[in-house]
Amino acid sequence: MEGDGSVEPKMILQAEKPFLDFARFDFAAVTADLASSHWGGNKHWWFLSLPEPIGVMYRLVATERDLEAQRFVVTVCIIWAEPLNYTDRQLSIRFRGFDLICEAL
Repeated sequence: MEGDGSVEPKMILQAEKPFLDFARFDFAAVTADLASSHWGGNKHWWFLSLPEPIGVMYRLVATERDLEAQRFVVTVCIIWAEPLNYTDRQLSIRFRGFDLICEAL
């Protein structure tokens, strides 16, 4: 859907750990935007992908509490070779208080 912030599928780097670490929240960037009169000067979330990370920002908010009303929905396609198959998982990523929340949809 045009304008919804979607991006084309990207490859995620494979880690040597049993979890998927693909999102980084930049609290300092949000704080800087909240303190300035120019919203949107910084990327608030970074999602790991190839060939380069995808940076996204919140829509205009007035306070940190407004952040709790917004979330990003990420679709992760998991593909395995033997047997050839795949599955899609949707995750909701958001900020609640000082906690970062990632929930399966």
